[in-house]
Amino acid sequence: MELFCIISVVAILGMVAFQDFRERKISWILLLLLLGVLIISGVRSPGMMDLWIYFGVNLSFIVLQVGVLFLYFSLKNRKLTNIVNQYIGIGDLLFFVVICAAFSPVNF
Repeated sequence: MELFCIISVVAILGMVAFQDFRERKISWILLLLLLGVLIISGVRSPGMMDLWIYFGVNLSFIVLQVGVLFLYFSLKNRKLTNIVNQYIGIGDLLFFVVICAAFSPVNF
């Protein structure tokens, strides 16, 4: 089962990279598939409770980084700046949220 999860993650990430390079956008279905495989893999390895704790800590880190970027660009431009679709795409943010399920906070 673990080998199947690893192969699935690599295949899905390959499809995401191919779509991103070719079309400059990715399918949200691939992100859902990736999240599902990562959750299945995470439940088997550290356990369900640890997976949610890791996901929450990693997501908090992403929110902190996006908040700091928002403040930086708002101060730089001297007005409130929407960084989504101007500096970073929504697909990138969704990808970061999905990847939160893949790593422990130390490795993230």
